[in-house]
Amino acid sequence: MGALDTYDVPKHDRRDYWADAVSRIFARLDVAPADGQEIDCRLAWRDVGRARMTFASGSPQSVCRTSAAIASDQAANIILMFQQKGCATLLHRGRSVSLRPGAMVAMDTRSPYRLSFLNRFEQHVLRVPAEALGIQADDAELLTATPLQPSFASRLLMAGFSALEQADPGGDLELPLLDLTRLALRAGMPALKPRSMADRLRQAQGYIHAHIGVSDLCPQKVANEMGVSLRMLQKVFAAAGEQPAAYILDQRLDRVSEILGRPEHASRSIGQIAESFGFHEPSHFSRAFRERFGMSPRDWRKLHLHPKH
Repeated sequence: MGALDTYDVPKHDRRDYWADAVSRIFARLDVAPADGQEIDCRLAWRDVGRARMTFASGSPQSVCRTSAAIASDQAANIILMFQQKGCATLLHRGRSVSLRPGAMVAMDTRSPYRLSFLNRFEQHVLRVPAEALGIQADDAELLTATPLQPSFASRLLMAGFSALEQADPGGDLELPLLDLTRLALRAGMPALKPRSMADRLRQAQGYIHAHIGVSDLCPQKVANEMGVSLRMLQKVFAAAGEQPAAYILDQRLDRVSEILGRPEHASRSIGQIAESFGFHEPSHFSRAFRERFGMSPRDWRKLHLHPKH
């Protein structure tokens, strides 16, 4: 059984060491320790054919599978997690899942996700190639990113972890393990329908409206926070005849135009208002504003603050 931990690693090197470790064991991931916390983690694993069974424990942190990471390693794995200790939150495929001891959830490394551990944790983690399980993208939409119910198959899997922790079981166990994994996923799957494009669009638009004042808001950030790829986000907007970047721009311009017309903001400069909504280049802002409203920001302000009677 392979094992590694951060105990003997200098503190200033632990984050990079741990990020490299989890990327090698699971899939390419970005790691960020919780505020004020030091990385203090351990992994132990054993490969069973194409599957990998891992015992993970560590300090509060977030691990993120981004679109850039997916493009760099293209790992296509199903990761089944059994939470042993601590609490965590998974954001994946636009769904949020709370993990407490006893919870079970699956992730698909072909789609972005963010896993945030809120305190010290322990997990049993099974990584299996999606191809080995015969799970296509449409199936994964249903099987992942939602709490899975305990079943006879999942209990057998947990027993397998306990046995593996004691000794090498020997023999060719890959096929039985794959069969058990398929059964655990299917048996634990709730009655969940794939999210419609309209549902995803409403979620994306809601996030944009709530964060329109964040200067670095962009389509990639929206996709990451929804737990979907940038390409999927573009498809969601395309189904409604829109583009995410254009939608964000329109919403920003609408908010700026609204504030320019309100007397309580008359003392603020146009540049200050524009910059508060992510417009850092005055020329780009003025051009975009004129294209949308047919006049300059200054003329718009005069028209709405001092309308002619």
